[in-house]
This record gives sequence, C-alpha cells and structure tokens, in this order.
Amino acid sequence: MLKFSNLEDDSPQTQGDIAARLFQYKEAKGFYSQALQENPENVRVLNALGMICCDQGELDEAIKCVESARAIDEKCPNTPYLNIVRDYSNLGTIAYSQKDLENATLYFNQAIEKSTDKNHPTMAILYNNLGQIYQAQGNLGKAAECAKRAIHIAGKNYPTLATYYNNLGKIYLDQNKLNKATEYVNRALTLNQRIFSENHFRVGINYNTLALIYQEQGKLKEATKYFKRSLAIAINLFGGDHPSIATRYNNLATIYKNRGGEKLKKALTFANKACDINIKLFGKNHPNVAIDRSTLGTIYYAQEKLEQAAQCFNEALTIDIEKFGINHPNLAIRYNNLGVVYMHLKKFREAAIAAKKALDINRKMFPDENHPNVATCYNTLGMIHKAQGNLYQATEYIKKALAINIRIFADENHLNVATCYSNLGLIYLDQKKI
Repeated sequence: MLKFSNLEDDSPQTQGDIAARLFQYKEAKGFYSQALQENPENVRVLNALGMICCDQGELDEAIKCVESARAIDEKCPNTPYLNIVRDYSNLGTIAYSQKDLENATLYFNQAIEKSTDKNHPTMAILYNNLGQIYQAQGNLGKAAECAKRAIHIAGKNYPTLATYYNNLGKIYLDQNKLNKATEYVNRALTLNQRIFSENHFRVGINYNTLALIYQEQGKLKEATKYFKRSLAIAINLFGGDHPSIATRYNNLATIYKNRGGEKLKKALTFANKACDINIKLFGKNHPNVAIDRSTLGTIYYAQEKLEQAAQCFNEALTIDIEKFGINHPNLAIRYNNLGVVYMHLKKFREAAIAAKKALDINRKMFPDENHPNVATCYNTLGMIHKAQGNLYQATEYIKKALAINIRIFADENHLNVATCYSNLGLIYLDQKKI
C-alpha cells in the first residue's frame, strides 16, 4: 500500500519522520508524542502515528489516531481536500491490514470521490491501492482495471509508474498470465534501473516479483537467483534487521522448501532468520512473526516432522486470532494447514474441524466462492474424506475445487487444476479397489 506522508519543519515531527523511515518505531512514537503535546490537533502527526501503529499491528490504536485526524479535518471548513483524501486513504490502508476488505474498498472509494482533481497524481495512488484490495478479494478483473487507471494517470511520472507496472504484473501473476506478468515487471525494472542505481530498493522489489513469477513457472533455480538479488539489495541498504530483509528471507525459505531434499535445511535456516528479525523488531505477537511461524510449519511438514509443524501452525494461529479476531483470511490459511497436518497424523476429527473453519472464513470473504483459497479448502476436505474412506464425499469436494480452479485460471495446465485432477485420480483408484 502506498501511504501519504510529509516532512514538516517542526523538530519533533521531523525527528519522528526520520525515525519512522529507519523503522525505529519506539523512537518515532516518542517524537510524535512530543509533537502532539505541542499541538494535539496536528493532523499530519496523528496520521503518521496511526500508520506506525498500523505497521506494528496495533490496528485499534491506528484507527483511533487517523479517525481523530479525520474528525479535525472535516470540522474545519478550510481544510485542503487532499488532507481529507489522505485521512480516508490511511483508514483504507488500516482496514486492508485488518483484511477488512469491504471497509477498505469503501474508504478508498470515498477518498476517490472526495478528490476534486481527477488527474492529480494522488488519484493514481488511490487507484493503485484500490486495485490491491480487489486483488486480495480475488476480483482480478477490477484489480487490473484499477492498476491500468493508475498507470494512465501517472503518465510519465516514472518512479510511481514503475510501481504501478510492477503491481499490474503481480495481478497478471495471480491470473496466471505469466507472459504479461513478466512483461510488466520487466518494464518496471527497466524504468527503475534507468532512474536509480542497480542497488536501489525499487529494483529489489522488481527482482522479488520476478522471482515470484519464476516460482510460479516452476523455474525454481531462476526464482532463487532473483530472490537472492533482492535480498542482497535490501541488506546493502538496511543492514541486518529490517522488515524487508525478513520478508526476503521468508521468500527464500519458501523457495528452498519447494525445491525439497537437502534444500530443506537451507529453508529452515532462512525461515528462522526471518522470524528472529521480526521478533526483534516487533515482538513475538506480531502478524509478521505469525507468517514466519507458518512458513516454519510448512518446512517441518515437508520434513515429515508433523508434531513440530502442528505446533508452528498453532502458534501462528494464536497470534492471528489475538491480532485480527476469528474471521481473518490469515486464520483460514492456518486452519487449512492444520487440517492437512492433522490428516497425516490421522487425527481426522481435528483435521475436518480445522478445514471446515478455513472454508467458513473463506466463504465469508469470497461469497461467490470464486477464489483459489476456497478451492484449496475444498481440496483439503476432499483429501481428509479420502483418507477416511468416504470416497463419495471426497469426490464431491475435489470436484468443487476443480470447478473453481478451472473457472479462475481457464488453464487445465495450471498447477492447482493439475493437483485436483491428480487427487480425483487417486480417489477413483481407491474406488476400483473397493
């Protein structure tokens, strides 16, 4: 998400802005508190403090800060419209962090409505962010439309144009249009290399996205190479302890896990590095730590260390419930993973309960069921029933998963589609044995 920020001459605020950009959140909060003591209605500081709280996962406090800023801005008749746009945009970003996609969509659309200049560069930011929300909802057509609008408004504003190219590439990646994804990410990379140095953070982001595309194509060695390039840039810029470095360690852990065999040891090393950084930066109960614990769980699962995998997934689940409540999409991922692990532990009752919880959350998020996460849950439930010998029910669930994946990807060679066909084949094989 692109956020609004601004530097002021006010010393505490300036120091807070500098500390925030260095991810020194404790120091930034201290400086911003000083600034608010001097002027409790400093809306820029309230917004900045709110977005720090958002980054730290303190979402209720984030809402409180930004809502205060919005109330101040809206009661003042001379408030510049861009201030109010900023307030709604930041509320949208917080809602997005909560995975409250309905309200996130509402806030960004309100921000767009309140913009009087429809060709202002701010509009490109808003459409870009709205596109990311539609992408998270699985509404990839609308997501691509918003990304293209952002590109059109940006014109030749090259640094932001590169960002929008990269994000459109990620949407095409989700649509399994891998050639288009590669085209747009390479456009972004070319622009960023022309404007900045090879070691600029934006170049690292493009390398990271290219790695994700190669991973989807099954070109795991190429993916590893680009993840490493992205990591090297982040380390060169930020040193050892930075969220971007943790993210790249986590990505490398996933790619090494997918490569399997002896690479699983490397996967474990990188996942632990990511987790250590995020704990140091944010504490043990942060959503980033939950992601790392979940990644560790997938590695232990690949190593057939099922009890350790279940422990990691449960730790991730506990963090996410504390931060997001009981209906967050991250919880669906954790429950589905637990369902798979419990199935292999032959704890079929626990497996079915976990998988159904995952399905219920995803169906609330995606009521038309037109999302890969819903298909994944149906597939998991199907395999749990297969393991129990309930072959008719297993077939029904896998067929639902298959229909969703074919509808989404329109490509019978996509990995998700192939997995469903493979699982159906295993069920039919079992039926022939009966």
